[in-house]
Amino acid sequence: MMMSRHAVYAMPKHPPGTVIHCTTGYARCMSFFDSLNRLEVPNGTGFEKSVGTGVAAMMNGLTVNLRPEARWTWIIGDDHEFRADILKRLLIRAELFQCDVLVPLVCKKAPPFDSVLFDLKTTKPLDFMDLAESDEPQEVFAAGTAGMLVQNHVIEKIMVNPDATGWARPFRIGWGQPDASDEDVYFCHRIRECGFKIHVDPTVSMSHIPAEVFVEPVRTPNGEWWIRFKWPDGRHFMIPAQRPVR
Repeated sequence: MMMSRHAVYAMPKHPPGTVIHCTTGYARCMSFFDSLNRLEVPNGTGFEKSVGTGVAAMMNGLTVNLRPEARWTWIIGDDHEFRADILKRLLIRAELFQCDVLVPLVCKKAPPFDSVLFDLKTTKPLDFMDLAESDEPQEVFAAGTAGMLVQNHVIEKIMVNPDATGWARPFRIGWGQPDASDEDVYFCHRIRECGFKIHVDPTVSMSHIPAEVFVEPVRTPNGEWWIRFKWPDGRHFMIPAQRPVR
């Protein structure tokens, strides 16, 4: 537990939850820990980590034993940088729009820095420029789990409703493709299979860190999408988001 390091706040509609992340045991990005230590959380929130190399196994270990008082789980990766109020904003938006699963805008950390979202209708990767021109959360088919806010009743239902093979854990490696590391896509599949929806919030974003450079998507007031590169000292530049050639 790291409660003493964080800004604890109390709001009537924000019950406690759990912030979880996996690590190899080495500090991959120090800026992640700076962000985690500044994170504002509801009173009573717990922090859990798993150390190892098997992502699916570590994630299952973190989610199968949920504390009774915890009402939500926020999944974060140790190669991201985020604002201190990101969790508070996600909780507010999830309550306002009744979202069981809500993710912020995140781009991949390698060029061309496209999104980690999948289109609801086509199930193919969704480009930032194809998001609806609205500030309301938009339903997607799947998303990366980093930054994902999940209400715990979703996880609980997954664990009492096994998939077609009898697997009742939230995460699984190699689903769909034997050599693929797709535990997040499988988790989204199980979320939808259990009757819940996944939404992305276009008003909340966080950075991916390739090598102590923070990379995040930005939508301008005229509706254009850019990618911002930012260094810890505040220097930054932006380039237009490019549609990948597939």
